[in-house]
Amino acid sequence: MTLYKILRKLGEGGMGEVYLANRVEKIGEKVFSDYNTFVLKTVKALRPDKLEDFIREVKTSIVMRHENIVSTYGVTRLPIIELEKAPKDMVEAFEQYVIKQIKGKDETLERILSTDETKLTDENSVYCIEMEYIEGYDLKQLHQKHIEKNRLIPIPITTFIIYKTLKALEFAHRFLVHRDISPDNILVNTEGAPKLTDFGIACIKGERETFAGKLAYSSPEQLMNLKAAIEGRKTLPLQPSMDIYSLGIVFYELLTGVNPLVDDVKEEEASKAAYPLSMMKIADLTLQKSYTMPEPKEIRQDIPEELSGIIANMLEPEESYRKNAEELRNELFDYMTKTYAVQPTEETIEAYIQIFEKEGDEHFKPTQTQLKRLQSLKNKEGKIQLKRYAFYKTPDNTLSYTDKGIQIIKTQHKQTINKILRKLLKK
Repeated sequence: MTLYKILRKLGEGGMGEVYLANRVEKIGEKVFSDYNTFVLKTVKALRPDKLEDFIREVKTSIVMRHENIVSTYGVTRLPIIELEKAPKDMVEAFEQYVIKQIKGKDETLERILSTDETKLTDENSVYCIEMEYIEGYDLKQLHQKHIEKNRLIPIPITTFIIYKTLKALEFAHRFLVHRDISPDNILVNTEGAPKLTDFGIACIKGERETFAGKLAYSSPEQLMNLKAAIEGRKTLPLQPSMDIYSLGIVFYELLTGVNPLVDDVKEEEASKAAYPLSMMKIADLTLQKSYTMPEPKEIRQDIPEELSGIIANMLEPEESYRKNAEELRNELFDYMTKTYAVQPTEETIEAYIQIFEKEGDEHFKPTQTQLKRLQSLKNKEGKIQLKRYAFYKTPDNTLSYTDKGIQIIKTQHKQTINKILRKLLKK
């Protein structure tokens, strides 16, 4: 008999709750614990007609075995009532439905997807996906913690994280389109390794699906699919270039502190309309911005022109002009090789986060090992520059943001980082 020990609830998503758990084997009266923790992600809102799609998506996720992708181990089914007693309960996994891990080169995606599995339909149960547990931050959390300190993540570290995420996408795009690339789906573990997660709404390349993902990170094609679905028209086939665009928005936001697709004021006005008209209006607003957004270097003074150009290509409104993950990864590799005497690595991120977390502790002093790992953060004077301020004013009164950047923050980002800007401008 297989049991799960629910350690604690990690959070909630659109599909269900997420728990930290470990597996327990019960043989007779004896209980044996497996102390390796993993994530148990529940899927409560699964319609019977979507079961096959769900199983296929989990199988597809299992194929995604890559150093920069969070591993999916399989799927099981648990009684809803038992999970609601968590934490600390041991929950029996009845009719366990674990998909075999991929072994051997002959196991292709097509073969995995065509495997005939027994379907489970008990109404009192919930499907749970077993996933690798990543201790660390997602990029949304890490970015927000920096913004709260009037900071942005250093450019070398951001560039390396995007480089590694492109490496994950290069692998994933052999099979599918992720469809939900956003800061909260890119994790950084305690060893500094970036990991792409949440393939829950991923689809096979070329399929036609309705909109899925987050509006603030959506490609023009995704927004057009949203409008088509609302109007009952045929949607566009899904392509990897959609993920490239979304990652470009993430890159833009981390470097500048500004998401170019967000407009708090106009979106609030549009949301007052009845559904689905409100969604149509917001989709139209976001779509307009995808054609008019300025390059990152036009927003902030410290954005390297070459990086700004790479992001501009990722955000080309016409998808055929965007480079693929491999091409972009190679460009970022060349950029880092030319720009940094010592290239950033996972150890750079690990040391940086360790120091960042200890800020304010008067007894903490970085070790020589940590400082050695931060050589890629050296400025023109050869000093390690740990702090990249979001808003600053130089002695000659030059601001970190351009006039255009300040205007965008004032008019489009009323609810986000504008409070910090106002404080600075009063000085």
